[in-house]
Amino acid sequence: MKTNLTIHCVVKNEEKWIWFALRSILDIADKVLVYDTGSSDRTVDIIKRIKSKKIIFEEKGEVDAKGLTQLRKDQLKRTKTEWFLILDGDEIWPKNTKKELVEKIISTKVDWRSLLRDFLSTTAQEDWNFARPNTRFEDTGFLMPSLHNEKAGHIVFAADTSGSINSQLLAEYIAEAQQALDELSPEKLTVIYCDAAIQAIKEYEPGDKIDVETVGRGGTDFRPVFDHFNKADELPKVLVYLTDLCGDFPTEAPEYPVLWITEYDQEAPFGETIKV
Repeated sequence: MKTNLTIHCVVKNEEKWIWFALRSILDIADKVLVYDTGSSDRTVDIIKRIKSKKIIFEEKGEVDAKGLTQLRKDQLKRTKTEWFLILDGDEIWPKNTKKELVEKIISTKVDWRSLLRDFLSTTAQEDWNFARPNTRFEDTGFLMPSLHNEKAGHIVFAADTSGSINSQLLAEYIAEAQQALDELSPEKLTVIYCDAAIQAIKEYEPGDKIDVETVGRGGTDFRPVFDHFNKADELPKVLVYLTDLCGDFPTEAPEYPVLWITEYDQEAPFGETIKV
């Protein structure tokens, strides 16, 4: 059963229940990320004996509260699904509860704008705090972290201005760039318009107004945007790219996170892809 759900589990000394906890959730999970933080009992051996390709298990060793936050942040970065669930090592999900969860996930359509905002919040912000849950997600039943440090880094919005991108979608995309500028308060936000070559580069600071520009309308080549930052003094914190994904990609993925937004049923060779 594919539910678009990733399980996050951080455990220590849960030998009595971990087998039952993981087995109870496997049938509805796409992936299960399990980190052990220094168990001295049989927890590690038990997890390794569960034969499932869905489980990605790593031994992380002892961690303090700050280290635990970093583990949670790492699990968020490794999550490619629209939904995730934090599972305790002694938490067992009954069938009726799983059924309700699956029905909720299937019936809930997540707008691409929401996915974009969550991606930016996760990757562009400095730090996260699970001790203070994000109240925006209370109705979903999922625990999402809140920001500990609200200062964001350099955010880039690249727009494919070839003939295949319609003006309405481009306007909606730039509106999301404006929201990111207003809500995340990045050090700066750069908008790049590019078809087969970069046509315009605009830099903004919090408080500025971003205007839509229609320039280019030629072919599609993604390399100029990435080449631009390869030559820059500082890399962006995150890059978002609106495109049809029909063009020439760089041969290597960049060091920073990349999110591709497209109307088509394709996946980019690196980064994450959201379908409009």
